[in-house]
Amino acid sequence: MSHEITENNGRAEMAYVGEKPWHGLGQELPEGASIEVWQEAAGMQWSIERRDVKYVTNLETQAMRSWGEWEVLIRSDNLNPLGIVSKKFHIVQPKQVLEFFRDLAEVAGFRLNTAGTLRQGARFWAMASINAEDRIVGNDMIKGNLLFATACDGSMSSIVKNCCTRVVCANTMAVALNEKGASEVKVSHRGKFDEKKVKAQLGIAVTGFERFIKEARLLASHKISPEDAERLIASVVATNNPETLEEAYTDRGFQKVLALFQGAGMGSQLEGVKGTAWGAVNAITEYYDHHVRAYSSSTRMDSAWFGKGNEKKREAMSKALALIELD
Repeated sequence: MSHEITENNGRAEMAYVGEKPWHGLGQELPEGASIEVWQEAAGMQWSIERRDVKYVTNLETQAMRSWGEWEVLIRSDNLNPLGIVSKKFHIVQPKQVLEFFRDLAEVAGFRLNTAGTLRQGARFWAMASINAEDRIVGNDMIKGNLLFATACDGSMSSIVKNCCTRVVCANTMAVALNEKGASEVKVSHRGKFDEKKVKAQLGIAVTGFERFIKEARLLASHKISPEDAERLIASVVATNNPETLEEAYTDRGFQKVLALFQGAGMGSQLEGVKGTAWGAVNAITEYYDHHVRAYSSSTRMDSAWFGKGNEKKREAMSKALALIELD
């Protein structure tokens, strides 16, 4: 099976603390491991190097010419190519991603919980607990995290964002409910990544977490009719652009999410989840984190954190809050 998570010499470039991730890959580390230990266990001890892009101009003589405006970025350990970028591209090294959390761990009590690389090292990330957790209602616990991810193939900017993990099912939900820029900072590779500036823009991660908890509790207190739940789910998930709910029932994604909402989902029977707007949002989130069709579990993770899955989860939260405001 093809994995987005890099496998180098038979070892997945990922490390984690606590329960094994749903894709089953990576090295388990003890709580409080040093940045240096994380770097080795997550396979992030190599660096990105620049090389000229050259091409053959004469097939007989094998004469070469450089493509002056472009460079190929390679891994220092195995010399494999990662991407072709312009000479103006600013590199963020794997080590920088982990070092970003060093003072946050020492001063603010943040704790790394996962780190690794994707696409043979073209993308890499680290995520840490912000030492904040709360319950939405009953036994439905949410933990706050800070995620830093970047790429060296031109596929994404450097992103540092607040996100939450729902303990009962390991769903990851973006905290994007504040003013623009308060919960997520993007830095283009056209400029240098300034760690201090990014941390200043983010402000206090716990503030964003507290806002998320407040709005999640609002959703949990709002009972939603079966028809409204179906409309919400169809508007986010259905790919057949249904004009009626009857048409939505022909969409496999819609059917799966509706089943999750109606009781098949992890934690769907908990107080404050069953039959609520919060339950609908979590059914959609679980679908994109664990069930949507993908080449592999790790490609699904990539989508859930950075791609379509991440966008759909945000859309679900936004539409659910709008639905409450209309009532």
